[in-house]
Amino acid sequence: MKMEGLLCMSVIMSVILLQSCSCIDENHLAQMVNVIWTNYRPGKMFSIAASIPKIKNQVGTFDFHQVLNTKNAEEVKNVIMGGHVYKTGRIVAATFIPKPKEGTKGNIHAEYRVLQNFDNLINQESDLKNDLMLFYVLAAPCTVKCTNENHQESILNYLKKLKKWTHYAVVFSYLYKPNNSQHIPDKDRKAGIERLGKDLGLKNVFRCVKNNEGRMQCSTCAGANNQAAQTCFSDSV
Repeated sequence: MKMEGLLCMSVIMSVILLQSCSCIDENHLAQMVNVIWTNYRPGKMFSIAASIPKIKNQVGTFDFHQVLNTKNAEEVKNVIMGGHVYKTGRIVAATFIPKPKEGTKGNIHAEYRVLQNFDNLINQESDLKNDLMLFYVLAAPCTVKCTNENHQESILNYLKKLKKWTHYAVVFSYLYKPNNSQHIPDKDRKAGIERLGKDLGLKNVFRCVKNNEGRMQCSTCAGANNQAAQTCFSDSV
C-alpha cells in the first residue's frame, strides 16, 4: 500500500509539473519573434496577435511560416501605418494612435487596439485547441495604462481571451518608456509584469531580445517564488 501511495503521489506531481511548465520551446519562440522583428516591425510602437497552427505529429512545434511570412508583411505594415487595425485571417495588428477627441491627451496603445479586435481571431479559422496564440507587443509593461487594473484602457481583462487557446504566449522586447521620459522604477515594472502573469501565468510571458551576436533569444518571465524574473523588468542584469 505504501508503494502504491508513493506511485500515486508521483503521478499527481508529474501532472502538476506538466501543467505548470510552458509548452513552448524558447528557441522555437525566438524564431517566430525574429520573423515579426524582421518583417512586420513598422518603425514605431506596435502589437500583433497571430494564431499559429500546430505542425501535425510534432509536439510543441508550430508552423509560423504559414501565418507570418513576407507575402503579407508589407500589407500588414501598410494597413497599420495608415492608422487602421489589420484584422485578416489569423492576424490582428495595430500601432498606437493619438486619442481622437479634442482636448484629450495621450495615445491609444497598440496592444489595447489589438485586443479590442480580438474576437476576429476567435471567430475565424483558428484551431483554439491546437494553435499557438502569439501576442507580441514591442515594449512592456505599460504600468500607467495597460497593466493598471484601475485604468479604463487596461488590457488585463482582455488578455483573458488568450486562454481560449490551449497554447498561448505574451511576448515583448523592449522595456516600456513613456514619451514624457518619466522614469519607471524597476519595482513598478516588476509589479506590471506580475499583473500580466496573474491570470495567464508568468511561464507564458516572455521577453525576446537580440543578443550581442544579433541572434534573437527568448526568456520566460517566470522567476523564483512565483515572482517576475529580473530580465523582464530591468536592463541592469
